[in-house]
Amino acid sequence: MTEPSPVPPSPGDGRRLEQLRERRAAAAADRAAFEANRRHGLRSRHAAKLAHLAARARAADESQEAPSTDGTHDNTQNHPEGDVA
Repeated sequence: MTEPSPVPPSPGDGRRLEQLRERRAAAAADRAAFEANRRHGLRSRHAAKLAHLAARARAADESQEAPSTDGTHDNTQNHPEGDVA
């Protein structure tokens, strides 16, 4: 038996392969950009949360250091029902 001759490539096959490679490269670049943006966003949100917590801690420290003018302890932030001394 003789082997069948290979099918010659059609003239458009080379261009189609090139387009496929270009699309795959573009998709890989899109995925890499998405991951970089996602990681940057996570870092930004984490930094913002840390800054917020630090500001709250500073405010709490300052409020504890300042003596109250009427001699009572205002704890209405933690106790919505009113001042708990």
